Amino acid sequence: MSTETRRVLTDKSGSPREQAERMFTVLFPREWRDSHDPWDFCPPVYETTPEDQAARQAAVLSSWDGVCGRLAGIRSPTLVVTGTDDVIIPPANADILARNIPGARLVRFRDCGHGLMYQVPAPFAAVVVGFFGG
Repeated sequence: MSTETRRVLTDKSGSPREQAERMFTVLFPREWRDSHDPWDFCPPVYETTPEDQAARQAAVLSSWDGVCGRLAGIRSPTLVVTGTDDVIIPPANADILARNIPGARLVRFRDCGHGLMYQVPAPFAAVVVGFFGG
């Protein structure tokens, strides 16, 4: 992720509403936000991640080597979902997962960000339920 995205994710200043407003800028693509109010799609925000926990998460993310070398050992059915405009976890990561997990199914939601489950809840739910055979 970019330095700016990381800054937004770790900035815990302001009220819960102000923090949520900042989060919306990285959860949803600008084009979607221009025509949708994220508050109409997301659950109410009553609490946020404390600053110390956000700092620990950021430290882990920047120091973790990952498990890419072990993905081929996954034997469970695997669904990989990504938004094509995700700036938090770039869609290329989903491609790597799907390519390296035997039999993985990759679904890309066009013009969606990291908050795709809020942007397109019905199509997202249909993919998940369909994957589980529902």
